[in-house]
Amino acid sequence: MILPVIKFSHWYAKLDHLFSAYQPGYQATLVSMFFALNLKSLPAEFIEYDTLWVDDKGEANFYPLDMDAKHLILTFFGRGGLFTTIRPYNVYKQQYFAARAGQQFEVVLEEKKRKPQIAQIESVEPASE
Repeated sequence: MILPVIKFSHWYAKLDHLFSAYQPGYQATLVSMFFALNLKSLPAEFIEYDTLWVDDKGEANFYPLDMDAKHLILTFFGRGGLFTTIRPYNVYKQQYFAARAGQQFEVVLEEKKRKPQIAQIESVEPASE
């Protein structure tokens, strides 16, 4: 059976606890999906948690989000625990993920580089938009 895929383009700090268990073919179950009219109503700490990634030099970066746009917030559970991902909203994505609640997804990390030492990163403020 071919599993649906959830892709990540960077080595996000939120996934760090999963990587002791991560290997190609890693699977996680979609346990919930929330709709956010805009992201401004969410705590800044949550946005930081979800968007923080570290580059090759160990520098913190934040994936840019349109704070005024609609988004889906997906929660997955895998061997390493829970993690979320914020995805831009469209009707197709909402229907796609709603139809797959409770299903396993393959977690794909498109960045092939070695995992940076995220624990060494100090708390940083996300760039204001």
